[in-house]
Amino acid sequence: MLPLLDAYASALLSDKGGPEMITAGERAMVELATLARGCVLLVLAQAAAGGGIVGSRRGVTVRGAGATRSLADADLAAALARFMAVETSALKAIGLERRARPVLTPEAYWSQRQAARAAQATEPAAVSAREETS
Repeated sequence: MLPLLDAYASALLSDKGGPEMITAGERAMVELATLARGCVLLVLAQAAAGGGIVGSRRGVTVRGAGATRSLADADLAAALARFMAVETSALKAIGLERRARPVLTPEAYWSQRQAARAAQATEPAAVSAREETS
């Protein structure tokens, strides 16, 4: 798992222009995002080993030494959501939030559409020409 996390951290640093281009605060956010990603992977591994993320929580009461404690299986779905939220907020803090695609101008859209139609129109003719020469 460590190589995956190293590659993840390296990719984040690369997105910000390299390790020499980020501040100490951004470096801390990269580390936090990497740690959260590792926790997400661990939760997913535990869920895979246990048969899933969602299910009934089993509880058990432990008595001993004058105290009674209630223990329950980990709520993996809630843990997964928490770690993913931490990762997302760390990524947003360093400016790596999701961005919308640029919108095409109407002229660019129509020229793309006409080019695609022209390519589709010539494609069957090219296929039949190749079949005739075979």
